[in-house]
Parts: sequence; C-alpha cells; structure tokens
Amino acid sequence: MKTILLFDMDGVLLEPRGYHRALQDTVQTMGESLGFINPQLSQQEIYAFEAAGITSEWDSAALFLGLMMKEIWQTQPEMNPPETLTSTPAGSRTRQTPDWRTFLTRLDKRQDTQRSPRERAADVLKEELSSDKQEIIEDLVAGAHEARRSITHRIFQEFVLGSERFQKVYQLRPQFNCRSYLEQFDRPLLSSQSSQKLSDWLSIEGQSSAILTNRPSRPLEDHFGTPEAEMGAALVGLEDLPVIGHGEMAWLAEEREQPLDDIRKPSPVHALAALLVSLGTPKLQSLLASQKLVYKKHAGEIWQDLHKSTVYVFEDTPPGFQSARSALKILDRAGFDLDLSLIGIAVDEQKGTALRNLGGKVYPNIDLALQEQILAL
Repeated sequence: MKTILLFDMDGVLLEPRGYHRALQDTVQTMGESLGFINPQLSQQEIYAFEAAGITSEWDSAALFLGLMMKEIWQTQPEMNPPETLTSTPAGSRTRQTPDWRTFLTRLDKRQDTQRSPRERAADVLKEELSSDKQEIIEDLVAGAHEARRSITHRIFQEFVLGSERFQKVYQLRPQFNCRSYLEQFDRPLLSSQSSQKLSDWLSIEGQSSAILTNRPSRPLEDHFGTPEAEMGAALVGLEDLPVIGHGEMAWLAEEREQPLDDIRKPSPVHALAALLVSLGTPKLQSLLASQKLVYKKHAGEIWQDLHKSTVYVFEDTPPGFQSARSALKILDRAGFDLDLSLIGIAVDEQKGTALRNLGGKVYPNIDLALQEQILAL
C-alpha cells in the first residue's frame, strides 16, 4: 500500500509574495499608464480572485486590464488596449480605478460549470458591451499566456524573472531594470525542520510525492518554458520532487492539440500525471497516459501501481481539489481503488470557506497540516 502526497506550490509550500507583488505592480503600472488614479490591488482582492478559481496571475492581469478598458470605453469608446506602455504624469491621471469587488460579486453569480473560471470571468466582462468590444475582451483573455500578444504578460514576467533573465528567456527588450521578484520576495511556508522531516519520510519505501502546480516550469523537449516552479521547489528544499507544472501541461496541450484549460487543473489530467510521476514514471509517459485515460478511457498497466494507494492533496485554492477528486473518480471507474484526503492551507477566511465547501480539512499552515496528517503517523 502506497501513500502519495501532492503539493500545490504557491500558497502551500511558498508564500507567493513575488507573484502577488508582480501582479500588484503590473496592475498599478498598467493603470497609471492609462491615466487611472492610484490603481492599486489589495492582497484581499487577490485572495478573492483565487477563491473564485482564477489562480493564474497571467489571467488575472489580463482581466484587470479588461476592467480598466471597460471603464475607459464609457468616455472613450474608440480607444484600444495599448500595445506598449506610455508615461502619464501623476497630475494628468484623472480616471477612477474600477471596483474590482463589484466584478467579483457578479462573477460569483455565474454558476456555469461547463466553462473555466477565466471563461466565466470573460463572460462577465463582456456584459453590456458591443460585439466589437466583446472581441477585444476575448482577445485580451485568450492571449494572456503569450508574451508577444499580451502587454500584461510581458510586464508581469519581467517583474517575476527580472529584466536580465526576461531578455534572455523571451528574446524581448526589457521595459524596466529590475531584479527577479521571486528571488526578492518569495518566502518559504514550509519550515526547514518540516522540510527535513518530509525528506526523511519520503525516503521510506512506498511513500512518494510530487508538486502539482500551474506555476511555469522547465520546458519539455523543444517547448518553451521558464523554471519558476523549480526555483520555488529549491527555495523550500524540495528540489528533488518531480514537478507537473505549466511547462509540462503546455507541452501536452500542444502535443494533443487541445486547449490548455482542458487539461490543466481543475482537469483530472493534471492530477493523474502528478500521481504517476510521484511513483517515478517518466514525465512524457505520465502525461500521455493521463490524457489517454481521461479522453479515450484507456487504462493500461501503467495505472496498476496506484491501486490501493492513499493520496493526500495539499492545496490553497479549489482547482487542485477538483482535479484530484475527478482523477480518483476516473481511476475508480477503471477498477483502481484509492483513498483521498483533501488538505486545505488558508489563512484568509474566504479561501478557507471555498476549500471547506469542497470537503477539505483546512489548516493555517503547511507545517501544522503535515504534522497532524502525515509526520505524526
């Protein structure tokens, strides 16, 4: 009988101060360029977006730009989203910052489970807009993960990676002169003592783990990627754990000609791939087998080693729980019996409530969760 631990990274193993700070500065930089007065984004507003399932800062940055454009269109309907940053002196900024909370309230009323959180968010943004403006919003959201299509992506990634690394990775001219926000601001949530205990626990036969994250990760084969997940794993002393992140899922999306949103969490494909790599299955084999199981209902011998396993999922937002629950249902239908424990990590009450509503047992930090659930066993 095996025990498998799947860890999300940001908000679980790491306090993503770098990502959150980069998102805040992206929104402020973009807003000031567009003439908004003090366009700041609070930590609680970021938590509220994450509780709504919008966990990628690339998506949320594009949505915030969409909200600002919607405000601008009330008085300047001819204006298009900028392709480059412009300097707007503080005294010339006259626009009032959009009410992010009102947008979230409207988003909460959307219960269409057939569409991803970012698709539902785009639907809310498009309300009351003309067809040409709806197309602009669709393009902003659809291009949010592509540096050459999205100004918010470029700004955010330069803050995240630092100007020098950004230029090397993207082959684009930097707009700032900054150090990596991940290196400056990220803080481990997993203590060094717990990290060592976890490493000792993982050295026992039949006990394994993997990182299940939407954070960008090293590319597979010739696919593009940035090593942000690996940077985070090293920061908490878990650099030996296999990662299934954005780089791996983007490779699979391209390989199988599927939209990325169809296979990354909350899709079961993401959690299934993490389960396989936790047992030592090579990444490419794990990814392809997971997609095949979900979409072709083909369960080969590769899944046999998971039978009778106990799986713990440590998450701070709903998509990881949804991915794992769906994955175990699929394995159950294929004849493989696994036990699942959902462990939420949240200090913010709104996030905690969202995790409890999905059946999670919520802890204020990963150290306490590991001590009670795993290390004390």
